[in-house]
Amino acid sequence: MSSITISAEGPTPTTAARYKPELNWSQIVQSEIVSVTNAMRRTQRWNKEDDEHTHTFQHSPLFKDDAGMSNVKEFLRVCSNRTPYVPGSPMPSANENILLLEFTKLKSILSIISNLRDLDPSVLLHPFLEVIKSGDTTGAITGVALNSVQTFINYRILDPHHPDIGKAFFEMTHAVTRCKFEATDVVSDEVVLTKILTLLRTMALSESGKKSITDKGICEMVEVAFGMHFQNRISELLRKSAADTLLVLTQCMFERLVVITREAEHRESMKFKGSKPKSKSGTLTSEGSMEEFGTRPDPVHFPLNQLPSSPRKSPPKQNMKPFGVPAILEFIRVLISLIDPKDNRHTDTLHRSLALRLATRGLEVGGVSLSKWVGLGFAIELENERLPTPNEPEQELTMPEMTITTDVTPTVVTVGAHGAEYGDGNPAIVEVRSPKLPVLEAPPNTAELPFPNPPSKNTMSGATVAETLEPLESDFQKLAVNIKHMVVDDFCRYLFQLLQLQNTTVNSPPSWVGLNIISLITRTISTLLSTMRDHLIPQQEWFIHFLMRSYESGVMVWDIDEWMASPTFKENVKSKDANPTPLVKGGPVLVSEVRELYLDTLLQICRSESSFSDFYIFHDTNINSKSHLCEEILTFFSKFSFPDTSPGGMLTTNAHQGLAFDGLVLFVRSLSERRANPPIYPQLIPLTIEPVLTSRDASGSETDSQITPEILRGNKVRKDLFLQGAELFNTSFKKGIPFFQEHRFLPDPLTPESVARFFYTAKNLNKSILGEYLAKKQNADTLAAFSNLYNFDGKSIDEAMRLFLEKFRIPGEAQQIERIMEAFSKKYFSSIKDDPKRYINTEDDTCVLAFSIVLLNSDQHNPQVKRRMTLQDYTKNVRGLNSKKDFDQDFLRGIYERIKKAEIVLAEERGGDLGFNYEWKELLKSMSSVPRLSGRETNVFDKDMFVLTWPRILAATFYTFENCEDSTAFEKSLVLIQHTALLAVQYDLHEVLDHLIHTLIRITRLTVDSEVLPLEEDVANLTTPDNSESTGDQSPLLVKRRNTKPDRWAVQFGQNYRAQVATVLAFNLSNDFSDAVKKSWKKIIHVICNLYLHQLLPKSLLLAEHFCKSKVTIPRLLVDPDKLKSQLTSPKRESGFFSSFSQFLSLSSDYEEDFQDNQNNKYEQMALQCIATCGIEESLAETRFMEDDTLLLVMQTIIDFSYVNPATAKSDTNGDYAGVPSDNTTNYSQSSVFLLELLFRILLRNRDRLKKFWPLLCNHLTNIIRASSPTVLIERAVTNILRLLLRLTHVDEIQADVFKPLELLLELSSDTIHIFSEQVTAGFLAVAKTDMTILSKHSSRWSTLFRILSISATHPLASSFSFELTCLIISGHPDSPVTAEHFGECVDLLLSFSSGVIGPSSHVRNNSNNVTTTPAADLKITSPTSANIREPIRSQTSVALERALTAVEKLYNLHLIIPKLIDISGSQAQRAWFEFWLPVISGLGQQCNHPSIDIRHQALIYLQRLLLSEELAKAADYNKIQNRIECFDIILFPLFDELSIIDESLDLYGKDETRVRACGLIAKVFFNFSTPLQESKEYNRIWCKTLDYFGKLSKAVSNQRNGHAQEGIRESLKNMILVLMAEGTLIKPTGSDSIEDSTSLWALTWDRVNEYYPNLKGELIEPKPNAETIEVPTDPVAITSQD
Repeated sequence: MSSITISAEGPTPTTAARYKPELNWSQIVQSEIVSVTNAMRRTQRWNKEDDEHTHTFQHSPLFKDDAGMSNVKEFLRVCSNRTPYVPGSPMPSANENILLLEFTKLKSILSIISNLRDLDPSVLLHPFLEVIKSGDTTGAITGVALNSVQTFINYRILDPHHPDIGKAFFEMTHAVTRCKFEATDVVSDEVVLTKILTLLRTMALSESGKKSITDKGICEMVEVAFGMHFQNRISELLRKSAADTLLVLTQCMFERLVVITREAEHRESMKFKGSKPKSKSGTLTSEGSMEEFGTRPDPVHFPLNQLPSSPRKSPPKQNMKPFGVPAILEFIRVLISLIDPKDNRHTDTLHRSLALRLATRGLEVGGVSLSKWVGLGFAIELENERLPTPNEPEQELTMPEMTITTDVTPTVVTVGAHGAEYGDGNPAIVEVRSPKLPVLEAPPNTAELPFPNPPSKNTMSGATVAETLEPLESDFQKLAVNIKHMVVDDFCRYLFQLLQLQNTTVNSPPSWVGLNIISLITRTISTLLSTMRDHLIPQQEWFIHFLMRSYESGVMVWDIDEWMASPTFKENVKSKDANPTPLVKGGPVLVSEVRELYLDTLLQICRSESSFSDFYIFHDTNINSKSHLCEEILTFFSKFSFPDTSPGGMLTTNAHQGLAFDGLVLFVRSLSERRANPPIYPQLIPLTIEPVLTSRDASGSETDSQITPEILRGNKVRKDLFLQGAELFNTSFKKGIPFFQEHRFLPDPLTPESVARFFYTAKNLNKSILGEYLAKKQNADTLAAFSNLYNFDGKSIDEAMRLFLEKFRIPGEAQQIERIMEAFSKKYFSSIKDDPKRYINTEDDTCVLAFSIVLLNSDQHNPQVKRRMTLQDYTKNVRGLNSKKDFDQDFLRGIYERIKKAEIVLAEERGGDLGFNYEWKELLKSMSSVPRLSGRETNVFDKDMFVLTWPRILAATFYTFENCEDSTAFEKSLVLIQHTALLAVQYDLHEVLDHLIHTLIRITRLTVDSEVLPLEEDVANLTTPDNSESTGDQSPLLVKRRNTKPDRWAVQFGQNYRAQVATVLAFNLSNDFSDAVKKSWKKIIHVICNLYLHQLLPKSLLLAEHFCKSKVTIPRLLVDPDKLKSQLTSPKRESGFFSSFSQFLSLSSDYEEDFQDNQNNKYEQMALQCIATCGIEESLAETRFMEDDTLLLVMQTIIDFSYVNPATAKSDTNGDYAGVPSDNTTNYSQSSVFLLELLFRILLRNRDRLKKFWPLLCNHLTNIIRASSPTVLIERAVTNILRLLLRLTHVDEIQADVFKPLELLLELSSDTIHIFSEQVTAGFLAVAKTDMTILSKHSSRWSTLFRILSISATHPLASSFSFELTCLIISGHPDSPVTAEHFGECVDLLLSFSSGVIGPSSHVRNNSNNVTTTPAADLKITSPTSANIREPIRSQTSVALERALTAVEKLYNLHLIIPKLIDISGSQAQRAWFEFWLPVISGLGQQCNHPSIDIRHQALIYLQRLLLSEELAKAADYNKIQNRIECFDIILFPLFDELSIIDESLDLYGKDETRVRACGLIAKVFFNFSTPLQESKEYNRIWCKTLDYFGKLSKAVSNQRNGHAQEGIRESLKNMILVLMAEGTLIKPTGSDSIEDSTSLWALTWDRVNEYYPNLKGELIEPKPNAETIEVPTDPVAITSQD
């Protein structure tokens, strides 16, 4: 028994299940007939019997066969002519309406047909279509009929393979697009209209429709959908349905275009494979006759006023071909016309938004195929230029016409007004098709076009261009050329103009509809450029520049180029606190949504695989291009990955910065992904319509058509030189021309022809300078040669002058104008002298007329001319000047009207349509010079592009890495760093990889040496953690610290997630690409040294081998034992009442300290985990795979770090370096012992290459032993030499060199050797036990050995080893000074000292109103370690406060060394202001809002001193106005913003006092800067903003809480106003000016002051009678704090 399994997911619809229902087809048809007839009979009209009967004889379908019935059928036909209703007449037909009778006939036919193939689809559809077309039916009946037709299509009852299906679809299209029905109500009528749209979609998507819909039919369907969509009195649901239908029809049309294009390409590729039969004329044709290309049948006309009421004749079967290119071309024309911004008929956004959506859908579906037609149009135009054109009348192209009614009229779709009737009482009729729409002419079935094939080795040459063109109909060529012109010119131009007309700025923001239009426009353009990239290179350049210009407009950004010019850039990228020079782009500011949309569009354009290569090839290295598009767009992305610095707030958001950064990721990732691809060199493709073969010479090698990187690099050099020369020429042609000659742009000596040709073709030249050069008398020959380059054939004189004057500007002198006009006249007259119909007689007459046109142009368009010349005046002026005759009146009228309408002017100097049209014309001209290249998706130019742009890319990358706020952007920066490293290795760019690692290490701050190191622990005896966090296989590397305070340096690193990631990444890059790393080894070794000093390295790296023990901790080299001992000595315990009381108070903070220590311990463990993940041990093991040069570099770097660098070491008070005691001659670093161990670890892993590396290490060991080095260092050096000898027992040739440093032990004193004799003796013993010959080969070795043994004999521990060996023989830190490069980092470090101080400090305050500060110079700050040892009860907060106060003082004192730093670094004044002065001022400004009142007040004092200092005044004098404005905008105003915030959690009384002091500060600074500021337009703004902040601070200070603070602010403001009034700056208007101007300083002042001090004006301006005169204070501001 069979079983049925039902899937739990339900049945899956299949094609068979959809199109072949299980019910028999005849039953379905019968059911549909019943449905329609029942719907008709439910209406009373259709229930009445028709009194008029049809007696016309029709062959009954029941008589299927003639057998036995032929005579009967003839007799019935004869009797049909008899008079009805009389005896002997035939019986009448059924008493039914004509529509119902048609269904009856169909039933009769179905009764005798069993096979669906025997049923004509037209017969099946006829009754249903008649119902649809009939205006007598209601909407309900029409809807049922529409449903029936759709059922027939869906169930494949209309067989797509039936021979008559074309005719049936022709009739169906005709009927549906002319549907009529009686109007009932709006909702019901729209239901029927929706069904019509649904049926249209079904027809277009069905297999039958794709094979049968003709050009005329598809146009009618589109018209119907357009007509419904563009009506205003319809519901949005119907409108959206019409839009969806148009989208479906658009998709079908462009899918058809794809099919046509592929068939044509296949046919052309097959045409040139093997031999083909030739036609009688001898030309090469396709298989078969010309009819396969298509013939031109007579069009079939269907006049609208003769709509047939009965079945009409359909076109012959051979004409029923699916629609083709003509209909698609007409549809494209309609869309372009709807987008035309100058077409006043389509100004509604409804029209344009729909057209843009349809255009985008079409381009997405068939844009590439359309691009091939555009390319074919270019090829045909080029071939037509090459071939001689016969003098035959051009044949007009027959095209279907599509008319779209978009005005609001009731003709296209008239929805009945709820049963309304016309004046004659007839019911309203709903007609789908508009009577205004012309019925389309049936388009010619034309042959498909051949397309130019890409270069192929398999194609066969031999057919000439003429042979290829001969079998083509001219219509095809016109179609391709029309498509080319519409897309390349009209479509692009309208889109660009429409985008320019949109409201996009903050001052004129777009509505949501406008924003949608902008989105549609940009999407359409980006899709167009993506699909037609080969043909729209200039258009793409224009669009990209438009987007970038619009985005940059009004935005102040950081100058990336200034960063690149910095000499320290390649060593260190700017940090986020840097202040580079801002660049201001003037113009309107885009709204945020449009800004994001423009960025998305740019990214969409750049997503093509060949986009950046195209930019580089066609623009950066093309001398004919004005731009360096690749470099510009990547610079654009880099700049806007940073936040902008626009006044008044940022204009770009994090989302904008993220999108810009995505562009950089896109570029670098695309280069990285194809870096390993085989190189493919692009080749030039000849533009021709015949297949092009790869050009090869006789030997089979490719010719010079390849484009190589060397060629493009040379082109770029030439282009850069040309732009440099153009810049010189635009200054003075006397400088520019010699430069062009020097670089061979012009010959030497010059010839008129060469100079003329150069000026005619060169771009970027100033047209005024060019006109000045040409007008010189000595350059007359050049001017004549220049004029001869023009072609004035067929042009009027004013048109020729416009063309002539496009290249240069006419000078102002009369003689120069005369010379130019003479040259022009000579050329122009030579072009018309052979024309018998010319209106000018001689060359002199031409010159006179040209002069008159110049005067007329000036008269008509000069705004200073009050009375303009009329036509009569102009005619009178030139009377008798045509060889003493008059010029033709119509000729002069034409000139006058054209000049009056459009001025002859340099169009690019004018905006609007004139400028755009000229720019567009030049753009179209430049398209002819754009070469066509194959294989542009190549990687051969990637290195050149990367070298040009990597500095800017990395600047943006590391800014994002350091400042991004989300994980996605952070991961993108990591990916970009990874790909950049891969590219650097691939292209052998060591400086890039070094810069990557260098910057990553800077971010980690692990190279910042700590002043206080943690106590050194015996790591060898520490246990591994029991429950440490998972670190993979490296968990034993984490060690537990004993009861010690957390290392602040390690804690800061553990708190910084970015620094940890940067550390892992830096070590990862150095490990994976070690051979490519060069200069960055210094930073890597520096980091390893600091990690060692803070004991953050893995445990195995902190231990060393020992001859007496298994492992020992590698010791630090003691800096100064006496100094360290004094720091670790416990302080003397104090006794007394106050000491006991302070100890009692400190107990309350123990819990908080313990909690903080626990947190810090967690951070320290995070730091340990990070370092364990870096794989430092693995990198040491991988050194055996390093190249010799790289390993030598690493070892040399390690040796260098073993010594203290005097250039960066920090000296103590005695002037000696703190690294070693003062009595030593060599300064070793604290990590020198560890580095020595590291060297031997590397050397032991590379013993096979020891001979290459030992000389370097031997020199280092010699210095250690000979230079009286610390004993621990000598001990480890000797121990490691002995360890090495143990592993070289069988390598005799190197043993002598290795042992040689041990001979230097003879030079050491006995006391020195006695200290480490135990370890040395044990080592010698181990060597002797291993191989005695090592010690016995040379006498010098014995001398060393006996010396050691003699000394160790008296040593209590070494004596045992000495005795055993004897028996064996008998038997057999300091910080570097502040430098220009590290100035910013020093500032950051000083600022970080105050970060740990939280809240007000009570131990230095007397009360809430009187605050005293402790001078920083009187504070004695010690390191946290020593402070905790000597004063265990002292509060940690107090120590942090004292340190912070000292840091503020040191920060202030940095300004004293700024002049010296400027002299050393040679920095310019502008850069010095941003790199030195602003960081110090900004840092003090930040501390002025510190939570601690002591820090705030001390920072305010120092900030005031600095702002009023002479040093700052001198530094700001180079730009005295702008720099002083920046002090307000960047420092003071942000400070007042913070002080205006009321925070109840802070010390409110202390904050009020700070506000009072801040008011005094800004008052003094304002008056100090007042003199230079009065010269600026910003004076009023700064004064008004200062007053505003006084008001904000006044509101922030409460009278109830602190009345003294309120009075202090009021008095400061009062004194300021009095001083200004006394100086005469603030003057009340008098006399005729008594009415206060709202913009005057007086009005601006009191408008603001009255808001918060309404009585102050009365006190100052209108004193009461007998009141004492107010004295103006000599000091304008009373400041309560000390200076």
